[in-house]
Amino acid sequence: MIKSIIKWMFIGFVALTALGMCVSYNAGSGVQQRFLENKISIKQGITDKIEAEKFSLALDDIEMYKAYDEELQALYPQIKEKVLIAELKAIPVANTSGNLSRYEELASLFPDNVTYKEKLAFYRQQTEREKILSKVEGEKRIAEKKAATPNPLGWRYFSSKDKMTGEESHFISSASTGSMKPMDFPYTDVTSWIGIGCKAGELWSYFGFSEAPNLTGDKTEDGYSTSESRLRVGETLGSVRLSQTWGDRFLNVFNDTAFINSLSGVDDVMLELSWHGNGKVHYKYLMIDFEKRLVELKEKCSA
Repeated sequence: MIKSIIKWMFIGFVALTALGMCVSYNAGSGVQQRFLENKISIKQGITDKIEAEKFSLALDDIEMYKAYDEELQALYPQIKEKVLIAELKAIPVANTSGNLSRYEELASLFPDNVTYKEKLAFYRQQTEREKILSKVEGEKRIAEKKAATPNPLGWRYFSSKDKMTGEESHFISSASTGSMKPMDFPYTDVTSWIGIGCKAGELWSYFGFSEAPNLTGDKTEDGYSTSESRLRVGETLGSVRLSQTWGDRFLNVFNDTAFINSLSGVDDVMLELSWHGNGKVHYKYLMIDFEKRLVELKEKCSA
């Protein structure tokens, strides 16, 4: 009796397994069957959506049926490109990750497109730079709270290591300072500092801010803006050319070498900016311990 029950249980298991395989096969082949039976109307529907510039809806259908039709396979990159470009137009340039992911797809679809390759390289570089600066500035704020220094107004040294590659970046920065005359809301508490970074022996410099500077009179480029600002280094009045990625909190110095060299032997540096709603705004940076920290930076960076 027990053997008989086991036998029928085994037969039932085999039958259910076969039924499950059949259902799975039918589910997998259902899309293909539907396409083959309605090929003309489905492709016409895709054409209608494209002509109506409903590219996202057309792309949904193409992705569903392209495995069964060579024409849809050839059409896919063109429609995918239109959808990605439309998404890029709606994404702010400051949204680095959003731009990067879409240019990665475009560069993959069109590997010979020079524009897509250049955009991809730009956003990859910007992503790496944002990671480094964000980490360093975070470490800087923590260190400022913990460090016991004899002169809180002096320049300081920081370092950051990429956990994935082990590469180390080194930084020095001035003490943070507010504008010499308080700005109107919402910029009342915006602070700034001068920063110098070094990686693999290469130096670069920038002016950092607690909030993204909202400048006027700058020149709009592709994804960034450039400006010329008056700069007083010690008693020498001159100018400095700066660039700002849209929405970024940093103004990057174009001629790093000349700028860094000019900072030695002076007591302070004053930067003048044309700030939206506030006219001419001035920041004064103290140069206490600058030479000492610069030597330390170069030693650490070349080690």
